[in-house]
Amino acid sequence: MTYIAKHWRGELSLAVAFWINLVVVNIVLNILSSVGLVVLVALAEVAGYTPSDSAIMVGMLVLMLAYILLSVWQLVGTWRSARRHIQQTGRYGWAIVTKILVFLGWCSLLFVLLAVLMAFTAEDGDWFESFDTEQVRLDDAGHVLFVNGYLDRGLANYVDKQLAQAPLVQVVALNSEGGLVAEGRKLGEVISNYGLNTYVSEHCASACTLAFIGGYARYLAPGANLAFHQYSMENPTAAQEADLKLQQYDDMQLFRLAGASENFVQSMFLVAADDLWYPTIDELIEHGVVTAVAPLRQLVLELSNQHGGKVEDAYQLADEAFSQLPPFITIAEQAPEVYQEILNEFVSLYQVGADFSEIQLQVANYVNELKFNALLAVPDKVVIEYMQAELDIYRALVEQEPILCMKVLYPDSFGNIVFTNHFDQQFLNNQYQAVSSLLSHGLNQEPVAINHDGAEQDLPVVLEGLDDWLPYLQNLGSDRNGYANHCYATIQLYESILTRLPSDQSANMLRWMMVP
Repeated sequence: MTYIAKHWRGELSLAVAFWINLVVVNIVLNILSSVGLVVLVALAEVAGYTPSDSAIMVGMLVLMLAYILLSVWQLVGTWRSARRHIQQTGRYGWAIVTKILVFLGWCSLLFVLLAVLMAFTAEDGDWFESFDTEQVRLDDAGHVLFVNGYLDRGLANYVDKQLAQAPLVQVVALNSEGGLVAEGRKLGEVISNYGLNTYVSEHCASACTLAFIGGYARYLAPGANLAFHQYSMENPTAAQEADLKLQQYDDMQLFRLAGASENFVQSMFLVAADDLWYPTIDELIEHGVVTAVAPLRQLVLELSNQHGGKVEDAYQLADEAFSQLPPFITIAEQAPEVYQEILNEFVSLYQVGADFSEIQLQVANYVNELKFNALLAVPDKVVIEYMQAELDIYRALVEQEPILCMKVLYPDSFGNIVFTNHFDQQFLNNQYQAVSSLLSHGLNQEPVAINHDGAEQDLPVVLEGLDDWLPYLQNLGSDRNGYANHCYATIQLYESILTRLPSDQSANMLRWMMVP
């Protein structure tokens, strides 16, 4: 105690006060705290213990109080030692430098105190809201609250306020690449507190999954998906890395409580922070993460007896949009009854407030069915031209992000994509023309029979020279590299079909492989 008192009174030498009590003590404590937190995380993992929110809060308050007391002792004592150094030696140089550093230390301490004070006293817990309010909107009927984009600070509180004013809301529809983990967790709590269902119209990754799991029942749009990876931050210290692991353990518990299987929970954070794991839709349902796959229109009508929307506006919007796209012009001319079904689907989704991405995905299902039917009826040359256009899509998407290619190849497992979000207009125009050509030659035509025996006989020729790619063809992958390898292998397979076989056999093989 005498040593502590001497430092406080400034009776120790300036060298001891500054270098030992200020610099060395801080270094040692930072090392001990980092190592200690890592050890605690490891012990918690072994014991299967997840600290409660109240325990974490008490621990943070105790550590903050200790930090404040230590900092005050260090700074006051060092300042007094510097003043005493000047009085006893008459030398100002080092003492003035020390006082400047101590002053900066006080500024740092006050900044920390202010930040802590704001965190504990700010109304709704957010002083610096950085999200865009346009990310959140209510559908016309008041049954669906849409939350789109990055989950930034303050978003959950804003959603809370919106829900308090919208008593008819049954579903929170999410579409987000992720954001702040704490914000995603808080949004999930808000959704859970209101007893609402969650829905993903296209994509929900990283922090967004914490909001999704807060739903009473959890739905995916046809073709939508979830994605998971480890948490991360820029240049973390050992203590911060340990804290990220603790957060992962906490959030694994959220999924357990929501009914997710232990096998799934143990897989959530296996993929690195710079990668993503996309469970297939079947896996998500089987392991209790997703309740069901359903169009938003169907879901809303099941949950509520009312729906609204301006039908006339919807038909006008749909007709204006489709009249500019060659595939829909062809469909309207050659299959008017199907075109009317597409318009009706657009209007139905519009009435319940579906966002544009979901409308595009649902409409694409009609076009895909027509494409498969047309493949059976068009000339061989058109089949080959269409496949070449498809390969352009695969190549472009695997370079952008491999999972996008997987979505095009396996929409039932990995979801669909909105093409307008990933390609420029010139590329899209070329694809529209390829699809339009396929439809114009194939709709209302008699289908040709697929020669299954011939395709099976041609298969060894196609696979010749693809030995290095075969393992990737058989494995869909579970991370970015795995998805990329499977896509490149698929591209190699189709290129082999186009280059190793005569055109009539190539077309037959393509029909055999592509038509369900």
